Amino acid sequence: FTSFNVLLHKKVGSPNVLMTVTVPSTAHWTKAGLRNLISAGTDTVTISGAFGTSVNLVKDFWTGAASVGAGPVYAENVRLSNGASLSSTVFYANIDFTIIASSTLTGTYTVNPNAASLNPKGVLVPNLNMVGLGSPAYLTTNLSVTNLSITASSSTGGLYVLNGSSVAIGGTFTLAGSSLVNNVEFKAFAYAGTPLPFSVTKSSGLVNALFATIAYSNASGGATFQALETNGCVDGGNNTGWIFKQAAGNFFLFI
Repeated sequence: FTSFNVLLHKKVGSPNVLMTVTVPSTAHWTKAGLRNLISAGTDTVTISGAFGTSVNLVKDFWTGAASVGAGPVYAENVRLSNGASLSSTVFYANIDFTIIASSTLTGTYTVNPNAASLNPKGVLVPNLNMVGLGSPAYLTTNLSVTNLSITASSSTGGLYVLNGSSVAIGGTFTLAGSSLVNNVEFKAFAYAGTPLPFSVTKSSGLVNALFATIAYSNASGGATFQALETNGCVDGGNNTGWIFKQAAGNFFLFI
């Protein structure tokens, strides 16, 4: 046979688990999934090697209050909930990355979405790193994050924000591509019609964007939002609060 379907599923109320999951990187595993690790705080899942491949994505990766390490995980759908804590796991998602939580999240969340929908559901995310995989992620709800990093080193990346949504940053904000080709995009999008500006807020500090294209973004809150054209940034239009041109120096006229 050329395909194999597997679902590792933990039911509500079953004992806590310490689980190591290995999925061979072959075309035989086309719809593997890991769902519903929901015990309160003590489940641990370690991915032995890569869970899926960039070509053969597993179907689901869902966890509740679990500690998840190693990876990477290549999945169509990634869902985290109820205080999940991640260590070194990198998620590659091309359909959906959802955070559904009833308690505070901990850890650092590194995602490499390829045009996936990002749905944080209003939950505060402590540390979110988004690395470009060729297409920006689509934020479909408000994002509240302590530290946010959106970068692209070997391919394009970025974040498209749905009309009327917002990005609120409490700590650091990194927006950086590596070149004019491998840049990041920070723009609004609409399901239909012309996009409307979205808001990005940060109360203090300096945002110094590099090789970023920004459009339909209203920046405010007290921080300095700098996206200088001399640093490879592009003003895509309909922005407020961003600095794209270096301020002119002082000139003195001596008579």
